[in-house]
Amino acid sequence: MRKLLYASLFVNLLLLSVFAYWINHRGGWRYIKQTFGIEKKMEPSSYYSIKSSIFETLPLDSSDIVFIGNSLTDYGHWDELFPELKIKNRGIGGDDILGVQSRIDVVLHAQPKKLFLLIGTNDLEYYHDKNLTVERYEQLVAKIKQDAPNTKLYLLSILPTRGILNRPNKHIVEMNEDIRLISKKFEVTYIDLHSQYKDEKGELKQDFTLDGIHINGKGYERWKDVLLPYLME
Repeated sequence: MRKLLYASLFVNLLLLSVFAYWINHRGGWRYIKQTFGIEKKMEPSSYYSIKSSIFETLPLDSSDIVFIGNSLTDYGHWDELFPELKIKNRGIGGDDILGVQSRIDVVLHAQPKKLFLLIGTNDLEYYHDKNLTVERYEQLVAKIKQDAPNTKLYLLSILPTRGILNRPNKHIVEMNEDIRLISKKFEVTYIDLHSQYKDEKGELKQDFTLDGIHINGKGYERWKDVLLPYLME
């Protein structure tokens, strides 16, 4: 009887461990809240709302080069990395595709010279549905092409991660292939950042990051080298 009890406890603990790992892989507490309707949509943070409001009032014109996206764009000091160019940073930490779509009109109204888009990594965590993410991405690109046909659009691949279970590199590689196909469909330029940042295991190189998602100064220096030919063309 005691052996049976121990065996039952062992099996239950094993199943609990597997379940806990699976939940963490899917996004942890955020996944549970979204699955059971406790959290049905992402509410904007104060930081997000403040940044969006500021961007609505800052001037843009057809001579500008605009970078738009999430924290990876937000943290970049593009005006100092490229002091000779007229670059406007419209990145907001935590943003996703729907967020960019909701605020892109202010940018498109100015008909900027060039637009560099890097978005999608947060969607893979928030929604856990690559097909939905790809669909939304394509809708965003279609809107940009329709509303700003003379703006030269560049689609940047999503960077790899390091040790981040809810943003598996396998899904990021698949998403990047979809972004590349979307670039061909709309005849816009695809920029492969991903290959510049991955190590031999396909993870974000350790010397480019402190937290496994965001990049450090050395990482932005590499980004500068990759973007320079596209900025100068």
